Amino acid sequence: MRLFLKDAESAFRVINSRNRKVVCGKAWMVNQYEIMMRNRLRKLGVKARLSAGLVLILGSLTACSSYMSSNDTPIAYESVSLSEAEQSNDQALRRRTLSVPAVTTDLEAPVSMEYRVGPADELTVNINGEQSMEAIVVRIDADGNVQLPIISGINVMGATVAEIQDMLITAYSQEFIDPWVVVSISKFRSHPVYMLGEVRSPGVLHLEKPTKILEALGLAGGVTEKAYLDGARLLRDDRIAAVDIAALLNRGQFDQNLWLKPGDTIFVPGNQDLKIYVLGAVNTPGLQPYQGGVG
Repeated sequence: MRLFLKDAESAFRVINSRNRKVVCGKAWMVNQYEIMMRNRLRKLGVKARLSAGLVLILGSLTACSSYMSSNDTPIAYESVSLSEAEQSNDQALRRRTLSVPAVTTDLEAPVSMEYRVGPADELTVNINGEQSMEAIVVRIDADGNVQLPIISGINVMGATVAEIQDMLITAYSQEFIDPWVVVSISKFRSHPVYMLGEVRSPGVLHLEKPTKILEALGLAGGVTEKAYLDGARLLRDDRIAAVDIAALLNRGQFDQNLWLKPGDTIFVPGNQDLKIYVLGAVNTPGLQPYQGGVG
């Protein structure tokens, strides 16, 4: 019997080298070689049915979902449907990983500690204490101009309150002797910052002075209990940067506390948006909810 196995395996290797069609990585014996096998076994003097030999040889092979017949007909494949959990796992494996750059120094906005006016801001102007020229409210237009009595329009785009007062004194000196002018900002509208996500008062903040991220969060009422602080994002000038508010609060990484610029958006995601894919030999594979602090 030992001789039979040895030579039968040799015969199988010969047949396998001629039969180049392989299904699922396993070579299968086909009917067209049955006569060759029978003749070889008879020469060896082994009185055993070919079917028994085939059982011994093929018994160690793993069955595949497809097979090849003795003719040249195409290989037939069995259609296998995946469950919802398997489909979810397959989608998780196919997803691309996107990286968001961390905060860098080039995102640090140049800061002026004085408020500089812009379009939509409103100014209150008092000229010489005259009844007809006190408490004049003017709105800065899109080009940065304001319209005032007696003098024509004057451009104040990007100027501070002190600079606007000096400009108006110079302009009114053409009409009055030693005029005095008082200017104040009645409405701040040109420095909007947008707060989105898990903050208690999402919406638009109109900054009245230079403001950093933590201060803006405070003005928005703070964050909710669902906030995922590690994943906060800063959107600026068509760029997205990761801002780790958790590291800022818990580990003192103050480089994360950037000065804000007009038009910035701060987004704080929620834990409910986070999903974890668990794959492999586990009791409940698939999509699992995120739980903070669980390793």
